[in-house]
Amino acid sequence: MTRTTQAARGTVNHKFSIGVLVDTHGVLQEVLWDSPAFQAGLTAGAQLLAINGRAYSAESLQHAIAGAREGAPMELCVKRGQRLRTVLIDYHDGLRFPHLEATAGAGCRIDQLLSPL
Repeated sequence: MTRTTQAARGTVNHKFSIGVLVDTHGVLQEVLWDSPAFQAGLTAGAQLLAINGRAYSAESLQHAIAGAREGAPMELCVKRGQRLRTVLIDYHDGLRFPHLEATAGAGCRIDQLLSPL
């Protein structure tokens, strides 16, 4: 579902990892409150130019987040208006996406919801 939504909207959703929603040009559409990106000082409207010394692409951002488990903070080159700056994001949990988990002893309620009446 996430991939389909991202393709339809032309965005890359990393809200559940570093806390950003990025468009196809690297412009931050959303920065979640108190997320690692927010704590690093990123705001909506800023443009990602480079990640860890490599030009921005959706794949380079995903690769950097996935590889963030190794300990070094992610280094982003960001443009806001005419100002360029380097931002470090101290994040080490890799890619994260929402998912369903069964509750012990509750049965599979999703099957009940999806079954015909």
